[in-house]
Amino acid sequence: MNLVAEHNGILARIREDLPDIGWYLYVTLPSGESRDYLQDTKEIAISQAAEDYGIPASAWQATDEIHVYLRNEGTDVWRPVDAIRLGEGLFKIPGDTRLPDYEDWEFQPGSVVRCVARKLSGGVRLTAIEAEEPNKTEQDGAGQPPTRSESK
Repeated sequence: MNLVAEHNGILARIREDLPDIGWYLYVTLPSGESRDYLQDTKEIAISQAAEDYGIPASAWQATDEIHVYLRNEGTDVWRPVDAIRLGEGLFKIPGDTRLPDYEDWEFQPGSVVRCVARKLSGGVRLTAIEAEEPNKTEQDGAGQPPTRSESK
């Protein structure tokens, strides 16, 4: 992994050309930072990758922010995560996504998840609702994701 860009404290790193995905960019947005800076950082990183590594802008996979449910929080909590858009409501959480030690994600890095729009406290967001590959995710003993309210 090579550092591609840093913009206002936001780091963007290039990821390998994966056979089933292609090149993708992982951007770490510090908590409290405006998402406006995120787009600037992506554009700078893609431009630098073209210059430094010869990777054309067309080679990059589209990514979106999805929200993954955090278990065992005492209230409904959703973690924003950059994921690779695969199409038809499916997204892949990159396998090398960092999972904080103190968080228990419903879907683990490497999972392919189906997402739907759901109203959360910050507005309507894409939320991961089920894994397409059950062996890549952990669920409760009943084999179903935990119940959670739609409006939190």
